[in-house]
Parts: sequence; structure tokens; C-alpha cells
Amino acid sequence: MAVVSELGLARETVSDGHADFLQDAVAPRGEWREPTSDELSHLLDGRVDHSGAQVLVVPTPELARVMGDHLSRRDDFEALRKAVRDLRFVRALEASIDELIPFCLRTDGLLCQGAWVSPGGMELVTHNMNLAPPRRIGLHVDNWDDLPLPGRARGRKRLCVNLGLGPRYLIFLPTPLSALVARGTLPREIPDHVSPAALVRAYLRQHLQQTAVRFRIDPGEAYIMNADDVIHDAASDTSGVPDVALHFLGHFGAGPCDTPN
Repeated sequence: MAVVSELGLARETVSDGHADFLQDAVAPRGEWREPTSDELSHLLDGRVDHSGAQVLVVPTPELARVMGDHLSRRDDFEALRKAVRDLRFVRALEASIDELIPFCLRTDGLLCQGAWVSPGGMELVTHNMNLAPPRRIGLHVDNWDDLPLPGRARGRKRLCVNLGLGPRYLIFLPTPLSALVARGTLPREIPDHVSPAALVRAYLRQHLQQTAVRFRIDPGEAYIMNADDVIHDAASDTSGVPDVALHFLGHFGAGPCDTPN
């Protein structure tokens, strides 16, 4: 685990040479460091309202084996983009999904969103693909279940497996969106023309003095998190080594082999 103590406008703080950001995108600012003892105690204290931001890091050895057997050119970006769409690879993944059963609390709503490939060396990876050219969106929430803001903690969670050759990082803020609403910091309802992600960006621009957290996800590991509620993004690690992430949505939770963080 590592932390930074403040945020900033992404266009000013991220200079990794990749796609530009939305004008109002926000990113962590400064060097990542070890948390102090007080910070660590606060982050791990389940009694405070950021407990809804719990992140689990879990091993997926069978999926790791599959990636080694079927993604032989994991150092080649274009080859990887083709490989993850190969029917043989998809079928091999389907055969190894049983490995996720210990973390699946309910089977309804389970969805595999496929494997996504990004360049390595990106400090933040998520793009708005509806723009031409695509723009990175910075720290954000997803909107897969389109729940009201006060009830977003009950939505499905994302399970994301690192299928690449190098580490990737999950970056998030400890206080989730639903807790900000419960505090009265954010409104319970927003206009139809305002997305939750836009609301979050506007809030962050006015509240830059807060801590961001980073967890390392090694190849063959996965994280579980409510991406509709937790303000987050991901980072690829090594420049020149493509980032490969396999995504699921479902009612995931603690299993027998997980490590809570």
C-alpha cells in the first residue's frame, strides 16, 4: 500500500506521454509513499464511513496459468489485442471461471466484460471512448448499475484480474460516493444531464487536499471493489509492457483465500 496526500488537475500532474485528459479530470499529485502509522490505522479502521471502500486482493492461479498458455506474446501490444479476442482464449477463460466461485456471493447479475489491453507506463488508464480522440477521465466512479447516489454501496462489484506480465495498480479514495452523500457533502439527487462521474470530478476539483491510496496487483492477482461507489482509477506499471486486465461484474465478496486491505 502507498499513499499521496493531495490531488491536482490531471493535465498538470500527469506527464506520461499518453492520451490527454478531460479538462476537469483530477489525479493524485506528488510521489507515492508509505503511509504513516496514523494513516494506516485510519485506513484500516472499519468503524469509519470509508468502510464501504473495502478492497480485496485475491489470487487467481488458474487464470494466471491460462494467460501463460494462451497469451504467448504478452510483450506485444497489437498481438495482445488480437489474442484476447481469440475464441480459444475465451473458451479457456470460461473453463477456469470456477476459480472465482469462492468469491461469488450470488450468481445473479454475473457478467464477464472481457479482457482490456492498454499500453504500459500509464499513470491513469481509463478513457472516455465516446470522444474523438478518446480522452482520459481521471479519478471517477463507474455507473454499471445506475443506482441512486445514496444506495450505490449495494451495487455489484468489479473483479479485475491482472493478466499482464508486470504489476498494475488500483488507485482509489478511501471515502466512497455513498458516504459523501450520507454526510451531506454531495446531494442525494443530481439532474438527469449530470453523470455521477461529472459530479465526482466537480467535487474533487473543490477538495484537492485529501489522501489517495494505491494497491499493487501482481500478475495472476485480482482486486474486488465496488467501482460504482468507490472513486478510483488504475495504473499500468512498466513502460513498453502492455497492461492486460480481465473484468467481471457480480456480487463478489470475501472468500477463503483473500487478503483484505
